[in-house]
Amino acid sequence: FPDCVGLVSIGAGSDQNPVSRISGDPGDNVAAAEQQGVEIATEVERLLGGRLKRISGKPTALLQTIALPLNELPTREQLIEQTGKGRATDRYNATTQLARLDRGEKLISEIAYPIQTWSFGDSFCMNFLAGEVCVDYALRLKSEIDRERFWLNAYSNDFGCYIPSERLVAEGGYGGGAEVPYFALPTTLQAGLEKLIIDEVHRQVPDAFHVPKGTQGVAPKTPEDSLRCMKTHDS
Repeated sequence: FPDCVGLVSIGAGSDQNPVSRISGDPGDNVAAAEQQGVEIATEVERLLGGRLKRISGKPTALLQTIALPLNELPTREQLIEQTGKGRATDRYNATTQLARLDRGEKLISEIAYPIQTWSFGDSFCMNFLAGEVCVDYALRLKSEIDRERFWLNAYSNDFGCYIPSERLVAEGGYGGGAEVPYFALPTTLQAGLEKLIIDEVHRQVPDAFHVPKGTQGVAPKTPEDSLRCMKTHDS
C-alpha cells in the first residue's frame, strides 16, 4: 500500500499483554517481533479490503482539566523514615520529596488531569486521556459509547502519572500504588478517580454517540436499517 501513510496511536494499553503473552524483558526475541508485525500487517490489509466509513460533519473540540486528588500526604518525619527502608525506588522518591520541602515548595496534593474530545458531527468521536491509562477505561467506555464511532487515545497532552481503574486501586501492586516512585508522586491517587474521569468523558462526548445501557457499545439500528438486515429464502 505505497500510497498509505501509517500513524501509530497508543490507546489505554496498560495492564494487558499481547496475544504472544511475552512478559519480562523480551531481549532479542526477533521471532515474537516478526509475529506481531505480521499480525499488524494482516489486520491493516483486512481493514483496507473492507468497507471504509467516511468521516463527515462539523468538527468540534473540547478540553477540560480536572483534579485527581491524592491520598493523605506524608509528613517530613515519615519521609525521613522512608529514606532508610524499603525499595531503592521508594528511598529515592522520599529524598525527592524532602528536597522539595527543603526548597520551600509544597508537596502536590492533586494531579491536574487534561481530558480532550474531538467530534465530527455524529460520524466520529475521538477522546484523549493523559497518562498511562489502564485498559479498564477502554473496555468500559466502549461499552457505554458507540464503539463503531468512538476512538480512545491515551498518553495524550500530558504524562503526569499512571491512571489506575478502581479495580487496580483495590488490588494494589503496580498501578495500584507501587508505581508512585517512578512518577515522583508523594503518595497514591485517591479512590474514586475512575468516576471523575468517566463522568467528564461522558460530559464531553455528544449525546449522539451514547448508547443505551446494556447494549455493550452497539448502537441500536433505525427501523429502516433493521429491515435491510432481514434476509428471507427465495420463494
